[in-house]
Amino acid sequence: MTIKKGFKLPLVLSGALLSLIMFFFILFTAEGVGIQREDVLLTSVLFSAVYLGATMFFVKEQGDRLFNLVFIWAAVAALIYMRVALLSHPARDYNVFLSDWLSKMRELDGVEPLVQKIGDYNMPYLYFLFIISKLKLNDLILIKWLSCIFDLLAAVFMMKIVSLKSKSTVLNFSAFILTLALPTVLLNGSYWGQCDSILAALCIGSIYFILKGKTSASIVLYALAFSFKLQAVFILPFMIVLCIIKKASPIKLLLFPAVFLATLLPALFAGRPFIDCIRIYFDQAGQYPYMSLNSPSLWQIFENAPIENFNSVAVMLSGLVVISLIAVCLKYKNRIDLSAQVDLAYLSAVLIPFFLPRMHDRYFFIADILSLGVFFFKRKKWYVPFVTQLASLNCYSYYLFGGALILPYNYATLALFVVLVISLKDFVIRISGKEQMKI
Repeated sequence: MTIKKGFKLPLVLSGALLSLIMFFFILFTAEGVGIQREDVLLTSVLFSAVYLGATMFFVKEQGDRLFNLVFIWAAVAALIYMRVALLSHPARDYNVFLSDWLSKMRELDGVEPLVQKIGDYNMPYLYFLFIISKLKLNDLILIKWLSCIFDLLAAVFMMKIVSLKSKSTVLNFSAFILTLALPTVLLNGSYWGQCDSILAALCIGSIYFILKGKTSASIVLYALAFSFKLQAVFILPFMIVLCIIKKASPIKLLLFPAVFLATLLPALFAGRPFIDCIRIYFDQAGQYPYMSLNSPSLWQIFENAPIENFNSVAVMLSGLVVISLIAVCLKYKNRIDLSAQVDLAYLSAVLIPFFLPRMHDRYFFIADILSLGVFFFKRKKWYVPFVTQLASLNCYSYYLFGGALILPYNYATLALFVVLVISLKDFVIRISGKEQMKI
């Protein structure tokens, strides 16, 4: 189904008009929030272009009333404005880490920054920083702008996942808008200056394509996600099960190492040793000697537990939970329909960071977004995104706003644990067929 011919022009014109209104509104209020006007111009134009592209090329469904389209544009314009208003905030992690990495890159000639050990991220994100270091623009704005662009991409893929269930343009755009409106999604990139949206967009894109049965595209995106951040493993149980259900050939699975190695080529050609490229994740794994780093994980409850005593236990417990989930899924693989597959994606994204040690506050970012999918596929599951977001945002609040908590840590973690248990129970009952037996 495509957008009716009579609705294409109003869709484009309403979007262009609202983008202009948004731009001039920000332009004349920029000084009040400490934003440079040239940054407003760059950000507004590019955001408008990206969203217009998403509208024209990703949405191919029957149109609704013009009022609905204008409302959608207005909502997106407001969400973009909120991000632009936060871009100039002096993010702590930028001041401590990213600005220093960029300074070191600028001190080196040519491609030497790709050879030296600068920063603790894997190579693809360092490529972005390398490009930024060559531009004579505001570093902070460019770093945040990059993350915000991937906010949009993650929202587009979330919208496309929902479109697998519903052909309603308004409902699908609601998923797009709600993804952009999630507090943790808003704060992560535009306020905090983090890049979790890059990982999330690639992972959610990978989920969308494998749900569609396009395993090659899915594996490529998943490999790209893994090449950016190790936290892509959070959806590994889902990917294993879906690759088996979709009968992905061994040749297609080889795309994963091929793409991962391809992302290292620029650094290798620049002269960086191969071992330096692949040991980054091993160095990251043992970087922080704490059971929990302000995350809503199980180990936040035992915040004083010594990692040397509990690390192995936590890793084994995580492995046991993941293996058990995969085993149950494979036993009932023929009963895992589309809705159950979306549930499985969410469960994977929550289970692993919930039980693993050394988890950060931002590591539930993928689960934050996927919780919306659970809700859109089953409306009575409204509490899933609510509690997931609350637990995650609670940790953001503590770090970003001077120790402020929405709820005591233990309460938020226990609430997430209850939702996780209920979701697991419902998932197993559903795919095992016991739900039908009760009826």
